[in-house]
This record gives sequence, structure tokens and C-alpha cells, in this order.
Amino acid sequence: GVVNVVSRTPSSDRGGEVELTGGEYESRGGRVALQSGTTRTPVGDMRVRVGAESFETEGQHPGTDAKVRSLSLRADADGGLGHLDVLAGLSRREFGALDFYAPYPSFEKTDAMFGAVRLAKSISDRVTIEPRVSFRRHEDRFELFREDPSIYTNDHVSRRTSMELRTSIDAGDGLFFVIGAEGMNEDLVSTGVRGGETGPALGDHQRSRNSGAIEAAGRHQHIDWSLGGRVDNWKTEGNHGAASGAIAWRLSPVMTLRGSAGSVYRIPTFTELYYEAPGNIADPTLSPETGWTWDAALEARQGPWALVTSIFARYEHDLIDWAKPTSDQEEPWRTRNIADGETRGWSMAALVETPRGHRLGVNISGVSKSTSLPVGWMGKYTSLVPRRQIAADVSFALPFQVRVTPQVRFRGNPSADSYTLADLRTSWEHTSWRWRLDVTNIFDQPYEEIPGVPMPGRLVSSSLSWSF
Repeated sequence: GVVNVVSRTPSSDRGGEVELTGGEYESRGGRVALQSGTTRTPVGDMRVRVGAESFETEGQHPGTDAKVRSLSLRADADGGLGHLDVLAGLSRREFGALDFYAPYPSFEKTDAMFGAVRLAKSISDRVTIEPRVSFRRHEDRFELFREDPSIYTNDHVSRRTSMELRTSIDAGDGLFFVIGAEGMNEDLVSTGVRGGETGPALGDHQRSRNSGAIEAAGRHQHIDWSLGGRVDNWKTEGNHGAASGAIAWRLSPVMTLRGSAGSVYRIPTFTELYYEAPGNIADPTLSPETGWTWDAALEARQGPWALVTSIFARYEHDLIDWAKPTSDQEEPWRTRNIADGETRGWSMAALVETPRGHRLGVNISGVSKSTSLPVGWMGKYTSLVPRRQIAADVSFALPFQVRVTPQVRFRGNPSADSYTLADLRTSWEHTSWRWRLDVTNIFDQPYEEIPGVPMPGRLVSSSLSWSF
């Protein structure tokens, strides 16, 4: 249900940007954005940015074509009411899903709409209130057989409305408090076609939540810290809570030590509760997932270089997965609270830039995930986390504002073959013009991120943009 629109904060200057994109497999697209600059209105000095984007491709393999369209609006204003922020977006995605969900020539279309309004009003030098209202609508149509939707089709329409009030208090001496209350309601209307007959698919469902939260934060010389807690009252799932804490200690002007810990929970989605299709059957009696997590990091930054190292862990209970007995491959996948999980990992990122503008970046991470599935059972997604990842790129600043950036990516997966990919980007900038040429998977390496779903091979694309 994500609109997935990146909307920048509007600029006070009037202008815009136009971009055209093209590539292999009849890939083509365009993007345009316009900014109004600052305009005097009844609610204050307003700035508006609107954008539109389109992309389509035939895909590398038959049945993997795609079309994406989106519109976005971002507006903010400063006036007597306070700071007003408005965000809205629309998107439509159509894509062939051959052999993706099931071994059939499938097709899927999604429509999403999102809107949000936020007002920040200072009622004193130390207190700010911030009411927020948001709405989202998401429609998903799935056709198991693209050429004959009457065999099997699902139509899901979900809506979510939220109202929130936040109060921020500056208590002085580096101490701050945030108190929040929220009400949320979401519903689902789901119908389907089975052999030409229309009826319920997931069915019609509704759930609501009322929440309260409080956070305290402090900034004292070399230490920043925060503590927070939240309680959610679900009309159907009962009460659940979460708490967290974080600290940052500046050891020196160069080095900072960070750490955080907190509890988590996740309510099952409507799909996990009610979905039903050939090979996949959901369970409406699922319980929420629960767990807790912690992380620690050491950052070192000085001049043209930076180094960040971190470790983390996550402990989960009653994990939800699509599971079935290993002894019966014909059995459909069913959602179950079937496992406990433990994830541990580490990461390291380094960046250095030379006086001539060359940049070297390296990111390395490792993840160890164990899931205690019952003996004789297999899960669909429990083993899809990459165990090792390495990405390294070097960006060369050449004459005439040309930059060449080769990149190497490695992933080691527990459930699929490990693979190494090489990419290359060449870019050029001059005044208001920008050009980019991308070659991904240069050596046309076959690989899979999800077992059984081949990823694209070599792909060449280019874009040209102009700002005004």
C-alpha cells in the first residue's frame, strides 16, 4: 500500500526540472517537477512543488513488462497559524508477474492514493503542538491468468485514516518531552472471481487502534539520550506496548559512540490473516509477533574521511511465515505463528574523498539468522536474509565535469547461490544539464534473490535532465 513518491521540500525559488530516461527492453520514462517559489496567501508565505513521473518497460523476459505512473504534491507555508505542511500522492503500477507468485502467467495492478496535513504551532517559547491528519487508499488487482481473468482474480481495496496530536515541550537545561495521542482506523473490501463466479476473496474487515506515547530526551555536554514508551489499544487484538532507549556519547571531536535497545511487536496484515489462493492459505487466528532488539555503533569522522562500524541483534517470538510440512510438497503454504528467531549482524562503512574529488566507498555487512522451525516443517521466507554483503565503489572525477563510478556487489545467501555483480555509472554535469549512463550487471551474471525468481541480466539505461 505504499505510494512510494519521493517529494522534496519546496524551494523558495521558482523553477523546475525535466528528465527523460531510456534503456534496453524498450524501457522509457520521464519526470517533470515544477516549483511555484514563495507566494503570499491567506495562510502565510506558501511554497508548492508538483511532480509527475512515468516509466514503462517490456522486461527482460516475456511476461515481466511493467508500467508505472505517479503524481505528487508538496506544499508548506509559514504564517499566523504556524508551519503548515501538505503532502499528497497518486500512483499506478501494472506489471506482468509470470512465475513470480505461482507458476502461471499472472498480472497485477495497484492504485495508491495518499494525503497528509501537518500543522506545527508554537503556543509559547517552550511548547509546540502538532496536529496531523492522513489518509491512504490502496487497490490491488491480481489476475492468476493474464489472458483469462475470469479463471481466478482478486480485487482488494484497503483504506487507512489516522489523526494524531503531538505536544513538544522544552523543559530547559537540555531536557525535552514529546507526548502524543493517535487514533487510526483501517478497513478492507476484498472480492474475487473463481471460475467466472464473483464472491468474497479476503472478505470485508475493519480494525482500529488508539495509541498513546511519551518520549523524554536530553542533550548534556557530550551525551545525548532518549527514552520512550508507547501503548496501543486495538479493538480486535487487545493491548500491546513497546519501549525504547538510545544514547550517543561524543568521545572526542572525531569519534561518537551510539547505542539503542527496544521492544517491538507486529500485528498480522490482512493478507496474512485472510488471503486464499492456489497454493497459499491464510489463518485468521494468528497472534502478533513480539521481540526486542539492540544495536551499537562507533562513528569516526574527520575532514574527507568517515568510518562507521556497528553490531546489532534482534530476538523474535511467534514469527509469522508461510509454512508447510517438508514431507508433503503438494500441501499449500499456510500462515502460522511457527517460529522463534534470532538475528545477529555487523556492518562497516568507510568513505574517503581526495582533494581532486575522487571518492572511495566500501560497505561490508554480515548477518547470521537462526529460526527455530519445528522439526519436519519448512518456511517460505525465513531464510531469505543475505548472510554476507559487500559493496565497494570508486568514483573518479575526470575533466569536463565527468565522473565515472564502477561498483562491485557481493551477496552470500543461505538458500541460493552466492553471486557477485559489477555495475558502472558515467555521469556529466554542466550548469543546469545532467546526463547519466548506467550499466548494471555488466557481465550478465545469472542470479536469484528469491529462489526460483531469476533477476535481470545486463541492463543499459541513460537519462538526461535539465533544471530551470
